[in-house]
Amino acid sequence: AVVLDQVIRLLHPFVPFITEEIYQKLNAVAPIRGLAGLVDLKVADSLVRSAWPGGLESLVDPAAERAVEAIQAPIRAIRDIRNQYNIAPSARPEASASGPATTCELLNANAALLCHLAGLGRFHASPDTAKPRTAAATIVGDVSVFMHDVIDVAAERTRLEKKRAEIAAAKAGVEAKLGNDNFVNRAKPEVVQQARDRLAELTEQLRAAEGLLAELTD
Repeated sequence: AVVLDQVIRLLHPFVPFITEEIYQKLNAVAPIRGLAGLVDLKVADSLVRSAWPGGLESLVDPAAERAVEAIQAPIRAIRDIRNQYNIAPSARPEASASGPATTCELLNANAALLCHLAGLGRFHASPDTAKPRTAAATIVGDVSVFMHDVIDVAAERTRLEKKRAEIAAAKAGVEAKLGNDNFVNRAKPEVVQQARDRLAELTEQLRAAEGLLAELTD
């Protein structure tokens, strides 16, 4: 009853007469509708007066969403590297990553999934992972991702120098914003905190980019 209720509410703008008729029949059969412990639907006397369906906050898991994003980001990065270097879809190269211990633990626990979705033969992550000299590298959040044995060293140095310049410019912009008393004193506290968090993220990205360049030069 709950699923049917929500579906016909969504369909009502497109097929109003049919859905209204179904809604009236549903009211007669199941005037009280809900899922125990999750949702109690407010039932109106007509569909046109019913509330639009909303999300179930009790089912939202921010920690799970962050974990999924932490896994998706390296997959997207590896796919981008594959496209950039024209790596054949059938090839199964090795990749690795370095980053915070908790993130590395999550990535290693899902290494099989990551290999399947990114087309890898092997993947591992560790806070101590160093970039192989001939690996393509990219930075996603606080994680550095390395695709092994795919790059021309000179071209990769040029790419990383460009990336470093972009990060440095973005960091300078956030620093200028936080250095403006009008912004700090007048903006909402959460907006100021977002800027500070962004500065911390960019600072870490810049450190990582400079580290990758140093390794490439050695």
